[in-house]
Amino acid sequence: MKKSILGFFTLITVGFGQFVPNISVATVDDANATLINSAGLGLSRDFNMWITQPTHWTKLDSITYDFGFYGQEGISGFGFTHMQNGRDLLHSGSGKHLGGGFYLGNTSHFSSDGYEAIDMGLLYRGHSWFSAGLQWKNLWSRDRGGRQDQQFQIGVALRPFGNRLTVAYDHRFSSGPYGESSDFLDGGGIALVQAEVINGIKLFAGYDLGEMTKGVQVGISLGFGQMSVETFHNFDSNSDYVSPSLTGYFISKEKRRTVIKSKKPTFVELGFEQPMSDSPSPKAFFGPKTLTLRELVNEINDLAKNPDVDGVVLRADHYGSGAGMLQELVNALRKVKASGKIILAFLDSGSDQQYALACIADSIYLNSGGALAVTGSAFGIGFYKGLFDKLGIDAQFYRRGDYKTAAETFTRKELTETSREAYKAVLHDLQEFYSGMMKHGRGWTDEKLNEVYDELIFTAQMALEAGLIDGIYHPDEIEKKVKDIAGDEAVLVKFHKQPKQWEYDWESPAGPKIALIYAEGPIQPGKSQPSPFGGN
Repeated sequence: MKKSILGFFTLITVGFGQFVPNISVATVDDANATLINSAGLGLSRDFNMWITQPTHWTKLDSITYDFGFYGQEGISGFGFTHMQNGRDLLHSGSGKHLGGGFYLGNTSHFSSDGYEAIDMGLLYRGHSWFSAGLQWKNLWSRDRGGRQDQQFQIGVALRPFGNRLTVAYDHRFSSGPYGESSDFLDGGGIALVQAEVINGIKLFAGYDLGEMTKGVQVGISLGFGQMSVETFHNFDSNSDYVSPSLTGYFISKEKRRTVIKSKKPTFVELGFEQPMSDSPSPKAFFGPKTLTLRELVNEINDLAKNPDVDGVVLRADHYGSGAGMLQELVNALRKVKASGKIILAFLDSGSDQQYALACIADSIYLNSGGALAVTGSAFGIGFYKGLFDKLGIDAQFYRRGDYKTAAETFTRKELTETSREAYKAVLHDLQEFYSGMMKHGRGWTDEKLNEVYDELIFTAQMALEAGLIDGIYHPDEIEKKVKDIAGDEAVLVKFHKQPKQWEYDWESPAGPKIALIYAEGPIQPGKSQPSPFGGN
């Protein structure tokens, strides 16, 4: 009896697993984690879904299913399976990162005829080359014929040469219902190999050592970016089919490697129209979405690694945040440039800050009706002591420390030496930052930079003649400029419409961590008050 139950479980597991690239409990990290190892959901991928169907080239007609789909959004998974025996199964799972490379997950299964079960999964990703997983099936169950036997699948996987080659070994065991039996029956192992030697074409091979399922498994996957088609077949030693052959269709919000390479050069238009902050903000029902600096930098870093992107169109005149944020963005854009991609900057007009940002580009273009005001950095400080004296007002502030100078604008008529020292230090750093970007980006000497500062204001024609820009454009000519540089087939797409690239590497979260605490906003007296919308 136990052998027949084990045979049923083994074939169901193979049936769900063989049409997907992640057939080991140690490697699954997409929507199929809901069935194979729910801990894989804890890796929190963007939306993806598998749609599966069997091809009935099989000598077995008692164990198969007609249709199934399995989806994932973040750490949540869901699915539906229609079995040939008329049983429809619903699946719901979730995963969580426990820390140190460990992930825990669970999946619940329900059917209209009374079947219920809970599975548990564990995953370890402590290294980029090693992964291990455990699926505990039927931790709890209830069915018409009584509780189901527990099923265990333990797997390890290695990537000796990077993410294009994965070898894995899984072993299966079964036992009686939880709390009723401690005897284990060996269900045999599965040795697996997956290789992607050409972008978008993955080959799968495996050998099943199970007594009732022994045989060779082969499969192939064709990837087309955000979708792929895969098929798997299982043979015994006589080359006969011994379990259902399966075809799977995969769709994803993230983009995988593809067999089709677009010949059209793609340029991404990067603007800064959205408000930007350091700390995440609550989602607003009305008004524009606030983009965090961290999110923007991560997206620019993704552009550097995206093989489908040939260049960036930088709308530098839209930038209006601080110098600190600008430094982070410039560092990210330097990675884009170092990856061999072209950066083209377009300005309708601009001051030191916008022009300094544009200098990261290979070429700079200014609107024919625009102007550049490259004046250098300066501070303007107002004092109200004289006005208060005439009005008979005595401003009284308590101050602690020489550099606590905020009240001086109300109590003095000129800067103190400590204030002057502080302002000069900030001004010097700001000027060095902007002028350094200009000199490095345009190849200027100090003498050339001083000539620019002496001129102050430049029309488009003056800026072109002085070497501040490389060309003049009209507002409707940005795409034409891109085509002039990259060819007539070049396409220009918006920055935030680019799909995120699928992360193939097993990135380990283990090891020392840095806590990021956001402190943004004005400093105010008194205790903080809770907000009805969350936070203080």
